[in-house]
Amino acid sequence: VWTIKNLYSEDTVNKLVAGSYLLNKEIIPEIVQLYIMVFFTVWTIKNLYSEDLILWIRQLKLEFPKYTPNTSLRACSLLIQDCPTLAEDLFNAVFVSLWSNQLTEDQQDKLNENLRKALEHQNITEVTMTILNLAEFMAHWGKGELDIENQVFARAARRCNAYAKALYYVEKSFLNNESGMLAELLRINNTLQQHQAACGVLEYAKLHPNVDKPQDSWYEELQRWEDALKCYNKNLDTNKNLQAPHTSIEHDVLGRLRCLEALNRWDEMESTVEHHWTDFCSDRFKQRGPDNNPKTQMASLAATASWRLAKWNNMDKYTDAMPVNYHKHFYSAISAIVHQDYDKAQEYIDQSRETLGQEIAVIVKEGYHRFYKKMIDMHMLAELEEVIAFKKTFHNENKFTSIHREFKNTPEKSKKEEEYKARLRDIWWARLQGCQRNVEDWSKILEVHKLVLDPTDDDKAWLKFSSIARKSKRYDLAQKILVGLIGENPSESDNWLDDNSNVHPAVVYQYLKYQWNVAFTEDVRKNTFRQLTSYVDSHCKADIYPQQESPYPPSHLWSHMPLQSKSFPNRLKSKYKLKQGLWKIQLLKEEGHDGAVEACLQYFEQAKDYDDAWYKAWREWAIINKQAARTDSMNIIESNYEKVVRELREYLPPEPADYVFEDDDEDELGDSDDDDRVDDLVLTPDLANIQGHAQQARIEELLRQKKELRNELDKRYDMITASVKGFIESITRSMKQNSLQDILQLLTLWFTHGHNSNVNKVLMDNITRIPLTIWIQVIPQLIARIDIKHSKVRGLVHRVLKDVGRDHPQALIYPLSVASKSGSEDSERSRYACQLLAEMNEPKNDLVTEGTLLSNELIRIAILWNELWHNALETASTKWFQDQDAEGMFAVLSPLYEMLNTDPQTELEQSFKNTYGLDLQEAKVWCDRYRTSKEERHIKQAWEHYYNVYRRIGTTINQINALRLEDCSPKLLNKAKDMVLAVPGSYDPDQPVITIAAIDPSVFVIKSKQRPRKLSMTGSDGKKYTFLLKGNEDLRQDERAMQLFGLVNSLLASYDHTSELNLSIQRYSIIPLSPNSGLCGWRPHSDTLHSLIKEHRDRKSIAHTLENKLLQNFCSCYEKLPLMMKIEVFEDVLNITLGVDLANILYQRSPSAEVWFERRKNYILSHAVMSMVGYILGLGDRHPSNIMMDRKTGNLIHVDFGECFDVARDREKYPEKVPFRLTRMMQKAMEVTGIHGSYTKTCYAVMDVLRRNEASILAVLETFVYDPLINWRLVDQGSGGEPGVGNSYDMTINKKAIEILQKVRKKLTGYDDVTNERHTMVEVQVQSLISQATASENLCQLYMGWCPFW
Repeated sequence: VWTIKNLYSEDTVNKLVAGSYLLNKEIIPEIVQLYIMVFFTVWTIKNLYSEDLILWIRQLKLEFPKYTPNTSLRACSLLIQDCPTLAEDLFNAVFVSLWSNQLTEDQQDKLNENLRKALEHQNITEVTMTILNLAEFMAHWGKGELDIENQVFARAARRCNAYAKALYYVEKSFLNNESGMLAELLRINNTLQQHQAACGVLEYAKLHPNVDKPQDSWYEELQRWEDALKCYNKNLDTNKNLQAPHTSIEHDVLGRLRCLEALNRWDEMESTVEHHWTDFCSDRFKQRGPDNNPKTQMASLAATASWRLAKWNNMDKYTDAMPVNYHKHFYSAISAIVHQDYDKAQEYIDQSRETLGQEIAVIVKEGYHRFYKKMIDMHMLAELEEVIAFKKTFHNENKFTSIHREFKNTPEKSKKEEEYKARLRDIWWARLQGCQRNVEDWSKILEVHKLVLDPTDDDKAWLKFSSIARKSKRYDLAQKILVGLIGENPSESDNWLDDNSNVHPAVVYQYLKYQWNVAFTEDVRKNTFRQLTSYVDSHCKADIYPQQESPYPPSHLWSHMPLQSKSFPNRLKSKYKLKQGLWKIQLLKEEGHDGAVEACLQYFEQAKDYDDAWYKAWREWAIINKQAARTDSMNIIESNYEKVVRELREYLPPEPADYVFEDDDEDELGDSDDDDRVDDLVLTPDLANIQGHAQQARIEELLRQKKELRNELDKRYDMITASVKGFIESITRSMKQNSLQDILQLLTLWFTHGHNSNVNKVLMDNITRIPLTIWIQVIPQLIARIDIKHSKVRGLVHRVLKDVGRDHPQALIYPLSVASKSGSEDSERSRYACQLLAEMNEPKNDLVTEGTLLSNELIRIAILWNELWHNALETASTKWFQDQDAEGMFAVLSPLYEMLNTDPQTELEQSFKNTYGLDLQEAKVWCDRYRTSKEERHIKQAWEHYYNVYRRIGTTINQINALRLEDCSPKLLNKAKDMVLAVPGSYDPDQPVITIAAIDPSVFVIKSKQRPRKLSMTGSDGKKYTFLLKGNEDLRQDERAMQLFGLVNSLLASYDHTSELNLSIQRYSIIPLSPNSGLCGWRPHSDTLHSLIKEHRDRKSIAHTLENKLLQNFCSCYEKLPLMMKIEVFEDVLNITLGVDLANILYQRSPSAEVWFERRKNYILSHAVMSMVGYILGLGDRHPSNIMMDRKTGNLIHVDFGECFDVARDREKYPEKVPFRLTRMMQKAMEVTGIHGSYTKTCYAVMDVLRRNEASILAVLETFVYDPLINWRLVDQGSGGEPGVGNSYDMTINKKAIEILQKVRKKLTGYDDVTNERHTMVEVQVQSLISQATASENLCQLYMGWCPFW
């Protein structure tokens, strides 16, 4: 029957399976086996038509479900007939059920052999993909796989363009130590747009020369075009004779052409093609297929060069020699447009689009980056159609009648043509803005634009292209573009910047930046700076260019201005001045000039004066003034000033009896009445005689010092005042664009120097200009300073908070509620917070009432009475039995007794009082007796009761899985309905308010140490919002960490090399409710690494503590071993275990290789980002339970930020010597080359961004460490208390904060905090950190709960 051509007829498969059901619907095994034998026998037929094979396999998918032994799958057989797509989804499961239940081992072997033949001897995409998907499904199934070599699968996947599948099988081959796999890994990663992973292959090959020797062609795969070109040129010089045996000259010629194409050297390409074209057209290559024929490969490259050089006749010749593919159709369309055959051009475009559609259908699942390249091709096809429309309108010779020909060259026609061009220019520019800043893509797109727009007509796009090339270090290309716009090569001309030069200032600006970037010596940089200065002095006149109608000038400042025009917009003048200042500072620093910043203030002031509507000029002005003021050393100057004044006061005569000197600590230095008397001290002759000459000389010396110090302070305060003004202007002009870093730096200056009268005046006059929505970003910082001691600063903080509370009360209700519960009830912070809440309560009565209700009741749910007592008794036992501190024990228990004496508010509280009240009161009686008698037998009697209560509570707590609101918070159940209060963490001033409609009546208790609750509420938008309600944890530091991550995300998005990778830190909402409780946004479909690994091992019947057990078998006293022996034992355990759990989890939990590829990439990138940011933050305690993984995306999510600023590294017991978590299991889950690839390269990129933005990072961390609600942790870790008070405490905090910021600053400038060496290169710094993170000597010292083996 299989010899019949049309397998899809009624006489074939359908008749074969007829009668396979009995009346009772049971399957006849013989019929099923016959059917399956037919399935794999068909693969042995050699001359089967491709069309028939496709129809056969489709019919197979429809029929197989009828014969599966699985009842559920068999029940779908009727549905499949009406829904054929379901057959595709179920085929793998159906096949597995038949494979495992119906086939013998011999039949399975035979089927394996035939499937292998099918993969190797046919090239039908649908059939191959069906087998590949089947093999993938069986690998996930875990109970048997197809016995086919990995390389067979890899080759078949490559033929189908399924490169993610190919990557998986090549990596498996590599892990099996099969040779030649590194080259395959490099090629596949490059095809998948994984340039970083491809670079890692080369790094791995260099470190492991015994695996695979690096090849010359690898440089091309890594896009190191200059290196590759040198190799190909060297080979060509060696093998000049094409007829020589074993020569690879065609390979080297094609490689040279590819390199020249990437480097945009079209002339060299053309000469190379002309030299070798005849040889490549010889008969010796005719027998080769189109994929291996060097002539067809050269034709495609030659057509590209001819297109770029506008040599259309040559392009036609090379296009004719190309195989039929997208590129042939594309170049044919361009040629047809040039020859004004627009209908033919449209046909070629349609054919190109059809070909692209087929390719996109295959690769669309392999990720955005690979799909993006095809979308660029679609982009160019769409613009070619717009070119055709333009040409048809204005350049179609065939359509003009005699009347039209008269109109052809009229001014009216020229005007309409220019208007049409302007429209196209604007449309195309808008599209370019959505493209990645990629040199190759922009080059192709702009070449299409040249069919309509000359580069001088499209100056904005070409200048931007030159900037992209320069930033990509493609300096030759950047120079070529700029030389084309200038009209001459500036390096060959001495007068290109003369006054009579017609080069537009925008082009000059770009060329000077290019010249500065390629200046590798100080002398060349100085010469470039002199050129810039000379040009600025002669062109940036005092006259101001007329402002645009809009308050914010357009980004294209030279729009509609010919490049030969000398028009000099103010924005461009401002850019020149900024660049002049920045370059001058760099040159002065290279010369070792101490006051480099201060000496260059004038440039930045002129920049803001030229364009006072540009926020960047104001920001740079503000930053440079802050740096010049050297605020970090002002404390020393002020301290010295106070010391001088105190000594001078000793020489003052006695005060009159009726005079009372008031020392107001809020006055500025030098502003008190006493200072006036000090200034007049030497002006009294009688006083001089009384004091004597020695004292007189000392007074004069002290007054001289006072004057110098006062002048220095005044000078610095003037700079601080200018900086405050600059930040305010920048914020008001940029609005929300990068405003967070500016507002945080403003807060630092405000809170530190706001007591100064000049600074305070600028703030008072301008602070209301800042939009209230900007202040919402920094509400935690404002709340933290509501009780600041300086009345001027405090009053302004209250003013801002009142304004925010008036217009955005939803943003303020939760933070103020926390502050009202902070410290004792009579603390200033609590009192001020209550005052602000009371003022908000007048117009927003319901909102404040509901906010207070929700906050109080959630706190009640977060920590039940039995949990409070359980924790308190545990702490109290430590106080008594370990520390013998009875008073400390009483201090812990007293607040709970006060609570116990109040009336219970819920059923659970009443039940607790009824159950444990008598025992607890009896224990208190014994404690009171101890206080009187000091006899230990009394306190022992008390602890008998306490222990009984503790044991019973512990049993009860462990049995609680869920809580009902009617039992634990009836108020919330009854009153939290249709509230005006916003869902926590959802408030966005630019979006409608989502209020709380209802709260779920059940709250689930999660089994962990702190027993957090899973709480859900319904919003007014109908959506469910889920939170993790935490008790016994202070989330305020976590909230600040999320703020830092928000800034880092904005920084990563602002740089091309990081935004292209879509790098970011996974964030979630944090809403503190009190100093020891709060809400965290629930991360759906996320699990901790610990739970993932434990579940994986449980499923494999492997002990999740396997490494710990092995360690104990090696040495039961591991903790007591010396370091060298610890290292030896630690590495022995690593050597006998695999550590591939996380890698297997990533693959087995992914439905396909394409999904696995994306998830693994996200895992690596998110891990790299958080490694670098965590290092800067000094984030510790990174055990597997504090790192989560999103099961759908693979992104890592970090939780619990309680140990920041290297607290974990500095602790006495089990210090964390590693800068971040990079254990063996984390490495093995990356590419097979480990950290050599995407991880390391991403670390380089992230650290580079962080170091470039040192000031912004420090601004966030300054508000972090000086925050009085947080910084007490820095002084007394683990005290569990709130901030102290007094000058001694403030001095300790200030000293610790300065140390922390200094340490962070060192990290951001390349200092290694372990060796104290400075690494000027980012790569060296990152490699040092990775070495520390992976060193066995550091990992072996960690406590076992950190899971260093994982």
